[in-house]
Amino acid sequence: MIFDKNFKNNLKEQYPVPSAKDASVRLHGEHLCPIDGFELLYFHPAGGKLAKSFAFCPHCYNNPPFEDMRGRHPGCNECSHPECQHSYMFAFVINIFFIFIF
Repeated sequence: MIFDKNFKNNLKEQYPVPSAKDASVRLHGEHLCPIDGFELLYFHPAGGKLAKSFAFCPHCYNNPPFEDMRGRHPGCNECSHPECQHSYMFAFVINIFFIFIF
């Protein structure tokens, strides 16, 4: 599955996305990846609430930008970018903040 909106600067590069039987891939709102400016997509496999759904950047998914992401096809939930609101680093900082506030 290839999304036309993920063509950047009129380059006709294709970015494979995760796939699974009966899974869906859709735009994740109007969120952009802070690393490369690509629109984020959302992968949701079949299986209801127990399925592993995640947001991902098509470019980072195919070219992981950080060493700890290499060797697999990561989603934003495995990204260590400290300023991205979809990364695990951002979620960890927010959770710690709320624990100390409340």
